[in-house]
Parts: sequence; C-alpha cells; structure tokens
Amino acid sequence: MNDRLDISVSAETRRRVKAAAERLDYRPNPIARALRTRKSGMVGLIIPNATIPFYNEIIQGIAIAAAQKHYSLVLACTEFEPRSELHYLTDMEQRGIEGIILVALDHGDAAAVQEVARRLPMVFVDSYLADTDISHVVTDNRRGAQLATEYLLGRGCERIAFMGSRRVPVLEERFHGFCETLGQHGVVFKPRRYLQRGEAEIARLVQKERVDGIFVSSLHGVVEVLRPLWQLGKLVPRDVVITGFDRPFFPADSAEALQVMGIVREPLPHVEQPRLEMGRRAAELLFERLAHPGGEPVRQMLAPCFREIFAENGAGR
Repeated sequence: MNDRLDISVSAETRRRVKAAAERLDYRPNPIARALRTRKSGMVGLIIPNATIPFYNEIIQGIAIAAAQKHYSLVLACTEFEPRSELHYLTDMEQRGIEGIILVALDHGDAAAVQEVARRLPMVFVDSYLADTDISHVVTDNRRGAQLATEYLLGRGCERIAFMGSRRVPVLEERFHGFCETLGQHGVVFKPRRYLQRGEAEIARLVQKERVDGIFVSSLHGVVEVLRPLWQLGKLVPRDVVITGFDRPFFPADSAEALQVMGIVREPLPHVEQPRLEMGRRAAELLFERLAHPGGEPVRQMLAPCFREIFAENGAGR
C-alpha cells in the first residue's frame, strides 16, 4: 500500500491490492501504524489559553511547521493552572506523543517537568527553566522592557509604577529591564510602586502617590488596570500613561470592558513579540531534536519591537 521497494511484490499483485483497497474505501489505520513503527506522528502543544491572540499566533507558527513535517498537533490548555501542566505532560507521554512544546507556563513543579524532559523531547516558548538542557525560544525581555520604559519617560512620566508577577524568569527579566532603564535615566524606582495585581492598589498609587505612568508586564489583563482609573475619572494617556508587553486584549462579550475602554483616548502602545516566528522556531527546534536525539540544547532570543495600536477585542480584530 505504501509502494515500499524493499518488499518483493510483483507489479500485478500491487495493482490488484490497490484496486481492492479503492473498491473497499480502505484507509490506513494510524494507530496500528504507530504500534508497528513506535512513531505516532503527533507532537503536543501545551498553552495557558487558546482565546488570547498572543497564543493564537504562536499556535499558528507551530502548526505550519508541523504540517510541513507531516505531523499532527495535539493541543492542551492549562487555563493558567500549574497542576494541569504536569497532568497534560504525563498524559501526552502515555499516549505516545513524540515531543512537546510548552508555551509561557508557570512550571509549578519544575523537577517533574525536567523528569519528563529526560524521556521526551521538549521545547519551551516564551518561558524557560534555568540551568537545564531544555531548548527554548524567548523574546529579549530586557530589551522590550527598556523600549517600554523609555516610552514612559519620553512622555514625561516621573512617578512610574510596575504591575505584574515576577514568578518566572521571563517576567523577572522584564522587571529588571524596567528598573535598569529607570536607573540609566537617573530615576530611582520606589518599591512601594511595585504591585503584582489589585485594583485597590492601583487606585491608591494614583490618588496618594500621584503615579502618572504604569508599566504593565502583560497587557492581556489591562482591564484590571483601566477599571480603577475609569472609576476615578482618569483618562489615558492624559492623566496616566500605560504601556507594557503584548497587544491589549478585551473579551468580546464584556460590555464593562468596552465601557472601561472609553477612557483610552490614544492607541495603547506596547512591546510586540514576534509570535508567529517564536512558534515556528520552537517547532523547528523540536523536530531537530526528534531527528537527532541527544543534541546540545539551543537557546534562541528574538528581538521585540515597540508599537502603538488600538486594543483588540476577543474576536482578534
């Protein structure tokens, strides 16, 4: 059926077998083939969420590269739950997935992730584990933070706050890039202007600290930043300038989000990561590891850019 030349079958027999298969509408069974070859023809992709546009383009880049290699893509979403990460890793390994790409994950149990990586080829995107031999593709987060911070300073901001988690290395690098850039311009960052999240804290900073600029580590959750400003009657960027990483995202079905968005009077500037390219390169690294097991880990860092564009809704417009 697959025209293998290493098997001695006469041309007439081949013709008759193919004719019978066509008459019976025969289709090869990929599961049976996987049992024989011990290759499933599938790679796994674990992401936090499939609705946020940032992840959509990474998925697209990976899917294009996988199709070129004739691999199917198995997708799993953790919904930002670290325990789900290990569950899907284990499940994919048991189902015969040949390799896994992990996108922007928390790595709640880093030791367990590394244990799976010893048995199964793995690549990280937009995240990594320090001091491991797992390949990864990331953006130059310090450079991106520098671009965003310089934008705030260029708009005349003097009392700048930082909002965002620092729980994984790429987020920590954004914070360090932010602080380093302030220092290079003679601005001392005050620790009380750092917050992981919290609308009440944002309101306090704006009212009592008179914060006039906010660096948001990830603008996916920008509604949480805009809501207290809206309640205080502030306008962006007249009263508070906002910037950060990734294109701002609003749920398409949220009337409140659209109302809050009304305080934004100019495009929301942001650091743009090369999402499609990140996905494509991660897939290429995985397929290279599948073709040549035991190779040295590869660490790729791509350049970000800074753009001004209106926030997009859940439909991705």
